Amino acid sequence: MTKKDLTDAAYVRGHFEALCNYLGVTEPAVVESEWAAIETAYAEPHRAYHTMAHIASLLRTAESFYVAEADMPRMRAFIIYHDFYYETADMALFAQNENRSADRAARFLKAAGADDVFTASVHSLIVATRTHKVDNAIDPVGALAIDIDMMILASPQAEYDAYAKGIRREFAHFSDDAFYTARLEKFLEPVLESERLFMTPRVHTYFTAQARSNIRREAGNIKLRFAGLKPL
Repeated sequence: MTKKDLTDAAYVRGHFEALCNYLGVTEPAVVESEWAAIETAYAEPHRAYHTMAHIASLLRTAESFYVAEADMPRMRAFIIYHDFYYETADMALFAQNENRSADRAARFLKAAGADDVFTASVHSLIVATRTHKVDNAIDPVGALAIDIDMMILASPQAEYDAYAKGIRREFAHFSDDAFYTARLEKFLEPVLESERLFMTPRVHTYFTAQARSNIRREAGNIKLRFAGLKPL
């Protein structure tokens, strides 16, 4: 592991321990066992973007938005568990990534003594990553959590390109034609056609233009590739 890997893991571990403290989990063996499962999940060899570094980045973003301490337990649980399962080889399992990750979070939260309302709120938020749509008027904290997960789309060009390359590596077992057709038709074009990419007013105002620019550029490059031309 690199120094950054160790730093990211330690950072996420700190937030996981904060979640455990909130839940009243004090038994070291329970904390260690669950943390080992989290580390193992995010270190799967096929992962290139959905890694521990991704989780650390989202947690840092949440902190930069000054999420209220009362709302942080839910935010932490959502971020730490939302990509617990990330299958890419089996499309049937891929379609269940969100539900399986939500169920995995709920099992730990229930076992740790979380009440039904808290557990259900985390579960529903993880499931919502399938559509990335949460009504800000009804659930502003949940909407911000979803926006934070989507903010990679509005990152600087080099960072966005690294993200896109990471996604391609996670689906390396698919041909270029199969992957780029699905990437274009199942994600990029639907996102571009969405009336609104981000649910919260602040993120919508400041990040939509950059996100749309990045997505249009990636979509355009895929179309150039299909036309036999060199991507820009």
